[in-house]
Amino acid sequence: MKTLKELATPLAFLILAGVILYDRMGPHATPTPTPAVNGAALGKAFAPVLASTYADAWLAAARTLEEGKSVAEAQKVLQDTWKDARSRKFVAEVGPGFSLVLPEGTEPNSPEKRAQVVDLWRSFARGLKGGH
Repeated sequence: MKTLKELATPLAFLILAGVILYDRMGPHATPTPTPAVNGAALGKAFAPVLASTYADAWLAAARTLEEGKSVAEAQKVLQDTWKDARSRKFVAEVGPGFSLVLPEGTEPNSPEKRAQVVDLWRSFARGLKGGH
C-alpha cells in the first residue's frame, strides 16, 4: 500500500490540472475572441488569382475549339475549368482566413457571429473590386 507521501505529488498534479481546466473551460470562462480577418485585403489579393484562373479557362476553351470541337463544348470546358480552378484557389488562399471567422461547413450560431460573417463577406467583395 502506498503511503500518503507517495500519493501527494500525483494527487497535487491532478488537482492542479483540474483547476487549470476549469479555469479555461468552465462556465465562467471568457470565450476566445474571433481573430480579426481583413476581408478587403483577402479580396484584393485574390482578384488577380481569379483573373488568372479565368484566363486559363479561356485558353482551355480555345484549345477545345482548336481540336475541332463545337463552341458549346468549348463553353462547357471554359465553365468547368474556371469553376474547378477558382474553387481550388479559393480553398487554398482564402479559406484559411474565412475559417478563422466561421469554420467550413458551419453556420453562424448567434446574431453577433452572423454579423461578423456578413462584414467579412462584404469587405471581401470590396477587396475584389479593388477597394479597402
